[in-house]
Amino acid sequence: MVDTTATDLFLGLDLGKEFHHAHGRTGDGRTVNDKRLPNTEPKLLQAGNQATAAATGD
Repeated sequence: MVDTTATDLFLGLDLGKEFHHAHGRTGDGRTVNDKRLPNTEPKLLQAGNQATAAATGD
């Protein structure tokens, strides 16, 4: 078993040809991001930054 008590954010990505799906969850189980994204690097970076900001309260 992996100790995740010090983990602030989990980000899961389902990568597809046309679209991706991102799901972000905090260490206490709160969902901070759950949406479909176009297959572009800027949108993926934006989703990661938004999920991180939501998890850290920024």
